[in-house]
Amino acid sequence: MKSGITRRLITYFVGVILLFALILSMMFIMMFRNQTVDNVKAEITSNARELADLLGDENVTNTELLARFSELDDVLEDAQLWVVTQDGKIWARSISGNNGMGMGMHNNTSTLTLRVRNVVDDVLSGEERSTDTFSDIYNSRTLTVGVPVYNTQNQVIAAILISASVTMIQSTANVGIRILFMSTFVGIIIAVLAGYFLSKRFIQPVLTMDQAVTQLAQGRYDIRLNNQSNDEIGDLGRNLNVLGKRLEDASRQSANLEKMRQNFIADITHELRTPVTVLRGYAEGLRDGIYPEEYSLDDVSAQMIRETTGMQRLIGDLLELSRLEDPDFKLVFSDVEFHDILNDVLRGSVERARKNDITLTSDIEEGVWKIKGDYDRLRMMLNAVMDNALKFTPSSKAIRVSAKKDKAKLIVAIQDEGPGMSQERQDQLFKRYQRIKDPNNATGSGLGLAIASNIASRHNIRIDVQSSEDKGSTFIFTIPL
Repeated sequence: MKSGITRRLITYFVGVILLFALILSMMFIMMFRNQTVDNVKAEITSNARELADLLGDENVTNTELLARFSELDDVLEDAQLWVVTQDGKIWARSISGNNGMGMGMHNNTSTLTLRVRNVVDDVLSGEERSTDTFSDIYNSRTLTVGVPVYNTQNQVIAAILISASVTMIQSTANVGIRILFMSTFVGIIIAVLAGYFLSKRFIQPVLTMDQAVTQLAQGRYDIRLNNQSNDEIGDLGRNLNVLGKRLEDASRQSANLEKMRQNFIADITHELRTPVTVLRGYAEGLRDGIYPEEYSLDDVSAQMIRETTGMQRLIGDLLELSRLEDPDFKLVFSDVEFHDILNDVLRGSVERARKNDITLTSDIEEGVWKIKGDYDRLRMMLNAVMDNALKFTPSSKAIRVSAKKDKAKLIVAIQDEGPGMSQERQDQLFKRYQRIKDPNNATGSGLGLAIASNIASRHNIRIDVQSSEDKGSTFIFTIPL
């Protein structure tokens, strides 16, 4: 991964520099060449005008003219100069490198190219002209500038032509291009080095995160990253730390849940083994005609019925809890009147409360409370809490049931005057695989509240518990209407 990203970064940097250098080179060549041509053209034009002034001055001797021609011949290296008279004769000609300046009448303009002859005609008409054309003399493109020569009567008496090879101009541009290419080469080296070091800087935290993810995948959820940068990589590192923390918490919860499940299964197994052992003992005694003298046959039968009833209740609660925890198990929802459920629960609890000398009171508002739900499961939910209150409320104490509408919610509370619960026990009441057993609850399966919690969850009902030791408990149901 590291070498791949490094190569890509270097390739991107070099590619950008090469593209930039290519575009810049093309622009530079065009601009530099045009600028150089303009500069040479301006210089040639200036020299041509100076010569024109000298030629037009009748007081200037031929010796002075030759001296000036020689000076220009030295300055304008690789340049050609003509002085053409009005009758088309070349009065003076200079070709650098060919024995200096020639004076007097030479060939006529027929020896010049057509484009140069056109320039001569325009210049003899009083115009300054220039042209860029191919020259057989230089065997390359040349820049030719023409300037008219005026006499003292302001008449054009001749034309001065100066030609310079574009090769000279191109050689000047080539120097700049070589400098540009050298700069590009240096830039590529810098880009390679910058790409390498930048990739190392960027890749290092990514490699660290990759190692962290590998360790997370191996179950080491305590791994943490120390990247504190305020950028996207820093955000990714912090998110990985959050992920590790959540996975660590989930792993801890999963381990606790597994331990609770094992304890739950062991507890249930023990609860089932005990009555089975008792039943087997009684059955073997009946078979052999041997049972304690203080027990009659009716006593033995009654005890066997109690043991089987307890087993039946425990197995029934286990099956019910298993069904409720199955997401594929569907409850039978219909429109139910919650008053009817409350009245059923109260009617079923009155006789038991009377036997235990417990005062059962209710404070239920009038009205119509229609909800969507499973009637039997909702009654089972309230019965589980009511059964819990009846078991733990001492004689001569009271249980109060209240229900009222609060906006779009129904608030139902079952309050007892039992021993209450510690906060630690309250936290464990509705947890999965949590079975509440109490010495005072010898007949219960300990699964009632777990069943009630699952039924409430299926109906989007919230159950809250308010309790403190020695002050009783209140179970509050918040039911959406």
